[in-house]
Amino acid sequence: MTKTIALLGATGKVGGWILDEAMRKKIKTRALVRKPDAIGEYIKDNPELLVAVKGSSTDKQALKELINGVVVVICALGSPNHSTLVMKSSAEALVSVLESDDL
Repeated sequence: MTKTIALLGATGKVGGWILDEAMRKKIKTRALVRKPDAIGEYIKDNPELLVAVKGSSTDKQALKELINGVVVVICALGSPNHSTLVMKSSAEALVSVLESDDL
């Protein structure tokens, strides 16, 4: 069985480092991104390893799609303007999905 990780924040500085390492180690990855083109080169170079899930970190449906069947969820979200509201809303949405019964 192939194991897959979920990555939130793949287009940020830290998330980019994590994505680089996952691709280097050939780890199947699903990345939640608002704009899939932002990781288009990674997808082009690693189509068998990387899937972009389009959505926001507060979008529960996108989060369900992202984490369904993965073995690890890595959250590397950041906020360039230091918005605690965005981080709080994202954390609440993620925890809500993780606690739900329909994964």
